[in-house]
Amino acid sequence: RRTTLQLLIRIMKSITKKTSVALTLALLAAAYLTLWTNDPVREAASGVQQRQLAYSAEERELITKLVFAECVGMHFNQCKNVIDAAHAANPAAFDNVPYVTYHTVKARDQTTLDHAALEADPDMLLTIDNGDYMLVGLRTDLNETYIVGIEGDGIVTYPYKWCLDYGNWVPIGPWDCSGMLYDECCDSIKADVPEPDVHGNYIDCYESFPRGSRNNPLDYGRVVMHISQINKVVHPPING
Repeated sequence: RRTTLQLLIRIMKSITKKTSVALTLALLAAAYLTLWTNDPVREAASGVQQRQLAYSAEERELITKLVFAECVGMHFNQCKNVIDAAHAANPAAFDNVPYVTYHTVKARDQTTLDHAALEADPDMLLTIDNGDYMLVGLRTDLNETYIVGIEGDGIVTYPYKWCLDYGNWVPIGPWDCSGMLYDECCDSIKADVPEPDVHGNYIDCYESFPRGSRNNPLDYGRVVMHISQINKVVHPPING
C-alpha cells in the first residue's frame, strides 16, 4: 500500500506545466488503476462477495442445520431418543423450543422397496403413500417458481415402474424439467405416461417445497425423518 502511494507521488511530480493535457490524463489514469488493483480492502471485500456468490440461496439456508447421521438404520423411536437427548443437552440448537416436533416422511426410495414382491403383487402399490403412489414429486426452487429436482439439476425421478397390467411393468422417467414451471413439467410427464395403470390411476404430480421456502419455512424445532415402510430411518434426519 505504501509503495503504491509513493508511485502516485512520483507520477504527480512528473507532471509539469509543459505536460500535455492528454499525457496528464493518461498518467492520472495509470495512477488510479494502480491504486484500484492494489487496494487490499477492495480485494478482501471482493473475495467475501465471491465466496458468498459461490453458495446458492438454498445452500446458505442449510448451513446451520443439525444432521443426525447416526440415526440411519435405526427404528424411528430409537432415533427419536437420540434427538431428544441432543435437544435436552443443547436446546438453543433447536431454537429453544420446549420439545422437538417430528415430521415423518415415508421414503420413496429405490433401496427401501422390495421390487420383486411389488411386481408379483401390484396391489401393494395401494399401500404406498396412502394410495398416492401415482404422484410424482416436483421439487421447486426456494422461490417456488421453477422445478429444480432433488439434486438441483432439474432431473425428476419416479421410484417405481408403471404397471399397465398384472405382469406388465414398464420403466418410466427420469424427466429433465430444467427451467420449467410446475405445470410445464407435470404436463410433460403426463404426456410421456398417458396410459392408466392396472388400478385405473393416471400419473400426476405434486409440488415439493424446499426448506426455507414460503410454504416450507425453516423451523429449527422441527426434525424431518425419512423412514421406510417398516419405520427404519433411511436418510440422516435434519432439523429445520
